Amino acid sequence: MNFKKIFLLNLVVFFSVVSYSQNTIFLNWISTDENGIKVETFENSTYLQDYQGLPSYQRITKLKSSEYYEIELFDIEYTSISDKEKMKLSNLDVSNSIVYSSDVLKSDHNYYNRILVFPYIKTGNNYKKITKFTYRSTQKKFFHETKKKSVKISSVLKDGDWYKISVSENGVFQLTFSDLQTLGINTTNLNVNSIRLYGNGGGMLPRLNSDFRHQDLQEDAIEIVDNNNNGIFESGDYLLFYGEDVDIWEPYDNYIGKYHHYKHLYDDFNYYFITINSTGNPKRIEDYTLKNKGEIKFNDKFNFHEFHEEDLTNFIKSGEQWYGEEFDADLSQTFSFSTPNIVDNSIVHIKANVAARAFSTPNFSFNYNNSEFMNIDVGV
Repeated sequence: MNFKKIFLLNLVVFFSVVSYSQNTIFLNWISTDENGIKVETFENSTYLQDYQGLPSYQRITKLKSSEYYEIELFDIEYTSISDKEKMKLSNLDVSNSIVYSSDVLKSDHNYYNRILVFPYIKTGNNYKKITKFTYRSTQKKFFHETKKKSVKISSVLKDGDWYKISVSENGVFQLTFSDLQTLGINTTNLNVNSIRLYGNGGGMLPRLNSDFRHQDLQEDAIEIVDNNNNGIFESGDYLLFYGEDVDIWEPYDNYIGKYHHYKHLYDDFNYYFITINSTGNPKRIEDYTLKNKGEIKFNDKFNFHEFHEEDLTNFIKSGEQWYGEEFDADLSQTFSFSTPNIVDNSIVHIKANVAARAFSTPNFSFNYNNSEFMNIDVGV
């Protein structure tokens, strides 16, 4: 499947075709030894996360601020792969057609075009890799207008009392009358319309200054259940809100055929803030009225995600890279996952990251119901 992406940051985009160019690329494969690990590589290769240490072709060129490229691949030649490559590819969801992308990146006020090609395809129960391909570039223009960003000079936090709560998973959460009392909120004649909740969703804050971020806490819609409809939040009443996990799953990545999971590097909880404020209209969950029955869609299955990752060991006592369970005295460990209502004959994708150091080549074997499904060798 040809997958083309154009990422343009803070741009209003209008397209017009400009010109074409054509390039033929030869991938001269060689095996190298990187820190004791045998690596398949070629010129202009890069190693992306989630690719089992397999290379992708990468070409980055500086652009003018008003252009970018779309590409099309053709005249592709292949060769066979090694057993080592086949073992790694068996752990990936490899497409039976070439997967590639063309992206626009921005760095230090300059624009760059990045072409990525994953040089492996699946053919039946086997695989093959590219030795040569030609790509045609379609040069296009984008025109962007610069927008002045308004900077907020004050925060919602400057007024009133604020109470922090934490969540550790996605889901609908309930806060009762006694919960608000435990937080220290004065619940005497508490008007239901004065209760407000703020939060900015899950995941880490953006690392890049150029990435979007809220300048202040955003009010979230909540549902308040006032059992006797007297407008006072009291015993028996409660509020509901949707909270997001500190760790996030990103949407399906067509380039590698998987979902991405990102663990928060600095905290195990996501935080929301409650305040009591009668000014203006509070944000509440609204009812939605169906215009026609055609809007109702039924699904009888969905993709279920689980992960296990513990931050137990930091080898250099610094930095953000942590590792989990140690295989030392106990060389075999069991990790259990509870997946309800599994669809028969459905495909399961499993990703594992391991690290090892030994005088001989360490090997990790993964088994399900005493049957091996994945094997990883780690370089010395």
